[in-house]
Amino acid sequence: MFTTRPRSRTHPFQFPAFWGLIAFGVAAWGAWKFELVPLSLFVSHEQLHVPEEDLPPPPEGVEPSNRHLIHSQTVDAPAVVQQVIPPPSSSSISVAQAEPSPAEVQLASASNQIPARNQLDETTEAARQLAERGDEIGALRLLSELYWQHPELRDSISGDMNLLANRIYFETTKHYLPPHRIDFGDRLETIARKYDVTWEYLARLNGLDPHRIKSGETIKVLPGPFEAVIDLSRQTLTVHSHGYFVREYRVQLGIDQPAPRGQFHVVDKVTNPTYYGLTETISEANPANPLGEYWIALNDEAGTLSGFGIHGLNPAAPQDNRGFIRLSNDDVNELFDLLTIGAKVSIRQAN
Repeated sequence: MFTTRPRSRTHPFQFPAFWGLIAFGVAAWGAWKFELVPLSLFVSHEQLHVPEEDLPPPPEGVEPSNRHLIHSQTVDAPAVVQQVIPPPSSSSISVAQAEPSPAEVQLASASNQIPARNQLDETTEAARQLAERGDEIGALRLLSELYWQHPELRDSISGDMNLLANRIYFETTKHYLPPHRIDFGDRLETIARKYDVTWEYLARLNGLDPHRIKSGETIKVLPGPFEAVIDLSRQTLTVHSHGYFVREYRVQLGIDQPAPRGQFHVVDKVTNPTYYGLTETISEANPANPLGEYWIALNDEAGTLSGFGIHGLNPAAPQDNRGFIRLSNDDVNELFDLLTIGAKVSIRQAN
């Protein structure tokens, strides 16, 4: 009886292709984990990119910039996409420049307020219809455009606009990007950097203790960064994200030295700051320190400023009447959590 020798079987570990696949997987995981490649290669959502030629000409002296917007996809429950909303027809919101040109001032003073009032009625009705259909992003976009184009109408839309902005940027009940899943070893700081926001904002948004995040949990995320426009005439500070209205705060201004106008950025953020006055230095523990609990230092691109910034209030201490920007303690606390180092801050004097 003749028998045949059974064919030998090569174990998968002996194939070079097997080990090559393993090496590729480890390299890809390491590149994602340590942020060696762009997030966009691994994140399934995409942000709307505005081609430069689709943008209106920038104001004189202002560099053109592309805008990225929140994706129009919404998620009502973690990891489950319930609804896809068509993106808006245009994806660029123009934020007021630091100083209006003389031509703009003349045009604004000669304009008829009746068309603006008609636009208010049409826009608010369209925004309400979008919100009723679940498209809060589209509704906030319409109201944000009106906010920047017609400052005289801001009080009329503040109720609806604040309600929408609060739901999008400060409540966890609805997601506008797929929730971020926390992996083993993740830190809130590294997650925040991927979305260009602060870890303090993610903790505030999701009600988290940053030292006790758990692997496998999901959190709400939104794309940053947040930026600010300070209107010295109206004494307001408006936080926006890519032109979308986020918050408006009332500010107090120094009277002895006017605040500078122009484009600035956040260069430092300090809790319990030391006060460096013209003639004295006051420690953070001293009840006479006028800065409150938070200091957000600002400077221009050339770094020509020293000791200028945004801070809170200490009612028990005499206030420094130089050109600082002062907010209530609750407001500056929230602003501190929103603005990243490098965030743009525009200071303007509207007419």
